[in-house]
This record gives sequence, C-alpha cells and structure tokens, in this order.
Amino acid sequence: MSEHFSLLDRYLETGDLKRAEILIARLLRAENELPGERANILLRRARVRLLAEKPDDALEDLQMSYSLQPELAGSAEALELSGDIYFARFELASVGFAERADADRALECYEALIAREPD
Repeated sequence: MSEHFSLLDRYLETGDLKRAEILIARLLRAENELPGERANILLRRARVRLLAEKPDDALEDLQMSYSLQPELAGSAEALELSGDIYFARFELASVGFAERADADRALECYEALIAREPD
C-alpha cells in the first residue's frame, strides 16, 4: 500500500489530479484496506478535491477520515489541509455568502499548526 501512497503523493505534487482521482477510486474500491489506510486515502482525496476547487467535498472527506482515525485530526498535515479547506470555502463563496466562520476556523487551524510545528 505504501507504494500506492508514494505514487499518489507524486501525482499531488505534480498537480496530476486526474491520475490521482483514478488511483484513489481504485484504492477505495479495494476491499482489503484497513480503517487507517482508508483514512489516509480519504485525506489525500480531500487534498485532490481542494485542488479541484471543491472545498465542500474536501471537507466531507476530511471529516470522514477523522471518523475512521481520530488521531489524524491533530497531525500537521491534517491541520494544514483543514485550514486550507476552510479558507478556500471562504474565498470561493459567492459575494455576500462568504461565511466569516470559515475564515475564523481557517485561522484557528493555522494557529494550531504553528503551535504544533513552530519551525
């Protein structure tokens, strides 16, 4: 499974969202993954959906990954992704519909990330 995660991370780094989505779909259809693996796949799908400007879908995947593996919620990767998702929701909202709470939540995530990883 780690080779799939490496390949998936490479697709994300290069911005190849289509290949990332295909690999994620294939991994999620596999019946043999453990809850932790599924949580990590969903975390990566959340990143793909964020990059595809679908922050609501990304947030849904992020929350699902937390339900499968609650300890992910405090990880640096998850805090950064969470902040990015909430900020994107604020930024991409139609004029007049932007939620100040999304911007505040993004700030909270970034502050928690800085407190956790000060370097």
